[in-house]
Amino acid sequence: MLAVVVATCSCAGPRSTFDFDLTGDLTERVSSSGSGATGEIDNAGHLALDDGAWGLAIGLPSISPGTYPLGTGGGRLAITSKATGDVFTTTPSGSCSVTVNPHASSNGSTVSGAFECTGLTSFDGARRVDVTAGSFQTLIDDAANNPSPP
Repeated sequence: MLAVVVATCSCAGPRSTFDFDLTGDLTERVSSSGSGATGEIDNAGHLALDDGAWGLAIGLPSISPGTYPLGTGGGRLAITSKATGDVFTTTPSGSCSVTVNPHASSNGSTVSGAFECTGLTSFDGARRVDVTAGSFQTLIDDAANNPSPP
């Protein structure tokens, strides 16, 4: 008698995640882990993640591994609360530091990193928040990485 055992594993983690702590005029722990976040990053450094309740957008000068300052003079970051409509951004005077971890460069490769921000301001200028312990993970998706047909 021959027995065949087939095992399946949902070992792969979610495609996209983001987590961060907000302090200041809004104090909250935001975690998209397990909530089905979607998103991507392209070769130009445009990251967009969304879990239905929160959105995270980061404009990096590159997706090369390294640490990038964002704010006045370069790059941007915006956090959106879908429940309240609040958008907190580095414009006009907030600043962030974003670290991109080493990764492969093809479509489907995972890019992860960490970020911290100070002085993110709501669009109406009425509220300010800081971000601590921020992290993200998503996949590269850029048409430039697709091979051209012969």
